[in-house]
Amino acid sequence: GGWVLNTPDIYEQVLRSLAIKGQFVVITVNYQKAPEHPFPIPFDDCYATLLWIHERADQLGIDSNQIGVGGDSAGANLASCVALKARDTGDVKLAFQALIYPCNDPEMNYESAKTNGTGLNLSTKSMKWFWSQYLQKKSDAKNPYAAPFNAKDFRGVAPAIIFTAEYDPLLDDGYNYAQ
Repeated sequence: GGWVLNTPDIYEQVLRSLAIKGQFVVITVNYQKAPEHPFPIPFDDCYATLLWIHERADQLGIDSNQIGVGGDSAGANLASCVALKARDTGDVKLAFQALIYPCNDPEMNYESAKTNGTGLNLSTKSMKWFWSQYLQKKSDAKNPYAAPFNAKDFRGVAPAIIFTAEYDPLLDDGYNYAQ
């Protein structure tokens, strides 16, 4: 939902299926949405949730050494940002990142944004609009906790599995984050 739309209810059936088939716990964050709540509020909501889960892992039946973060599109952005902060603070040692077509570069100056930018489910124009709702201050676009593409170093960040879609304006964003 581009930091703007949707609620966890939309994903409940898929997440429940993943949890059952994978035999693991899935927790989703109903973070506050832009434009009313721009960066850093959704990011802060997600990071606070990670800390809450980590502190209560035993109560929740979770192995605190196997906690990961994940999401799709804007959710993948938030997950990768949370992974960076977890590495930077040392608050939680994450086991993994599961990122589905992440959007980590607000500039979108890559080929797939041009070649796959129109005529498909997500357009480059709409993606840029979502970014503008989330990053309301120009300086936020350089903050790695908003745009992980701007991180100077990825050493020590939890390993990531990244899923991309071939005809998606965000295709190269996923490849670039993997690099």
